[in-house]
Amino acid sequence: MRLLPEQGLAETLYGTVLVTAVLVGVSEGGYSIGEMEVAVFTTAVVFALAHGWALAMERSAERKEPFHLRALRAAIGREWAMVRVTTPTVLALGLAWAGVWSTNTGINLAIAANLCLLFIWGAALDHEAGAGPVHVIAAGLLATTLGLALVVLKILVH
Repeated sequence: MRLLPEQGLAETLYGTVLVTAVLVGVSEGGYSIGEMEVAVFTTAVVFALAHGWALAMERSAERKEPFHLRALRAAIGREWAMVRVTTPTVLALGLAWAGVWSTNTGINLAIAANLCLLFIWGAALDHEAGAGPVHVIAAGLLATTLGLALVVLKILVH
C-alpha cells in the first residue's frame, strides 16, 4: 500500500494545512455545514487555480516563451492535489449534514483526519528517504505541527 500521493506531495501537504485553516476559521463563525463545505472546497479550488496560473506564468518567463493554455492546464493538474485533499473534510461535514453525527463532531473528525494525514505523509516521505524509525516519527510530528498550531488557535479563539 502506497502512503504517499503519486504526484503533488507539496501541494497535498499545503492543501491539507490550507483546508484545516479554512475549516478552523469558518467553524467559529456560525456558518451552516453547507456554507463550511462550500468555503473549504471553493478556497481550495481558488488556491489551486491561482498557484497553477502563477507557476505557468513563471515557467513562461523563465523559458522566454509566450504563455500557453496547455502550460496552465499542466500546472493546474499538479496543483489539483489541493482540491483532492478536501475529501475528508467534505465527507465528515457531509455526514454531519446527513445527521450521522453533530456538526461539532464533523468538524473535529475533519480536523483529526487532516492531522493524521499530515503525520502519515510526513513520516512516509522520510521513510522513503531512508530515515530510521525515530527520525520518521519526528518527521511525521513536524509535518503535523502546522495543523496542530491551527487547533491551538481554534481552542484559544473558542
